Order: sequence, then C-alpha cells, then structure tokens
Amino acid sequence: MVIVIREINESDLRNGFLEALDNLVSPNLTEERALRILKKIKLNELHKIFVAINTSNNQVIGCITLLIEFKFINQGMKVGYIEDVAVRRGYERKGIGRKLVNHVTNFATSRAKCKKIILYCSKNNIPFYNKLGFKLEGAVVMIFEST
Repeated sequence: MVIVIREINESDLRNGFLEALDNLVSPNLTEERALRILKKIKLNELHKIFVAINTSNNQVIGCITLLIEFKFINQGMKVGYIEDVAVRRGYERKGIGRKLVNHVTNFATSRAKCKKIILYCSKNNIPFYNKLGFKLEGAVVMIFEST
C-alpha cells in the first residue's frame, strides 16, 4: 500500500476523512457542515490538517491536525500543537499514525520553524509517542468545557 500525506482538501470530506475521525470520536457531522468547518479552518494559515491517502483507492485513511502559536517568550518562538491524530478503522497498526506524526513533526520544525511541539494523549498512547521522540513532561491536563 502506497500512502501519500498532504494537506486536506474539500474532496477528502467525501473520501473517508469523516470515517477516519470516527476512530477518535463519532463526529456525527454531515458533509455540508464539515465543509463549512473546513472553509473556516482554511482561513487560518496557522491551522493545518493533513490526511494520509491510500493511493490505490484515493481514500483518506488517517488524519492529523497541527496548530501553530507565536509566543512572547523566547523572542517570539513558535510552538506547534498536534491534535486529532486518527487512523481509519481497518488500517490501524500499519504505521499510518507514525507516518502522520513524523510528517507533521518535520513540517512543524522545518517549514513552520516551530521550536517545540506539544501533544496531549491518553496514558495508553504514551509509549507510541515516546517511540517517535516525544517525552512525557509531567504536566497535568485540565480541561474546561463550556455547556
């Protein structure tokens, strides 16, 4: 299987992107609503979504999000945040998540010039990210969700 990783485009919404997200959480999005969201995301050059494409059938089999933030500290350094790493059901454990994370890590450090990349993951995913060069920094994640 040949995999290509590239930035998302509108046709990806019909070619498996939403199904890949289902492995994270069921988004229960219509294609029309997803298109409106994607158009808003594309307006922000610091918000990147990449997809992994199976070239044999042109289907999205994975996705990842990179958010870039300028900081006041360290003379305006940039920090990348990786979120929403997902691999479509049936394609797990084939190295797709690794390829996505490596692609975004390279993009963030080389093209976007991020000095640090941060991601949040569940405890059971820590060994996976450790193998990719991420280290646990002992932070406690607290989330506030508005109702």
